[in-house]
Amino acid sequence: MSAAKKSTRRKNTGSTSKRKQRPSRQVMEARTQSIAVLNRIAFAVLVVLVCVAVAVTVFPQWGKLNELRAELRTTEAREKAALAEVDQKTRELSAIREDIEFQEIRGRDLLDLYVPGETVIRIRRE
Repeated sequence: MSAAKKSTRRKNTGSTSKRKQRPSRQVMEARTQSIAVLNRIAFAVLVVLVCVAVAVTVFPQWGKLNELRAELRTTEAREKAALAEVDQKTRELSAIREDIEFQEIRGRDLLDLYVPGETVIRIRRE
């Protein structure tokens, strides 16, 4: 049994007492350069991801903005038409209140009156 123990024993070469050797300067520079390249690549990927995230959030809002602009244009057109109608009605009201000839024409038209000797022609729209 002592023979088996002798063969399984390791020889002490003194490697545990020696310090680990440092990598050479060239190896360290190569490692530093590769880390710098990896940092640049990681930064570029991060920038691309941020741009994609912004684009994903902006595009739906952009479409909604265009829809709201179209709605605003139609609303402004309706407002312009309504203001024109109000202006027309205002002018008509002032004519009714102030213009005697207009009052006579309007009254005769509504009440179906005419002056003796006058010929009235009516065109009815259907």
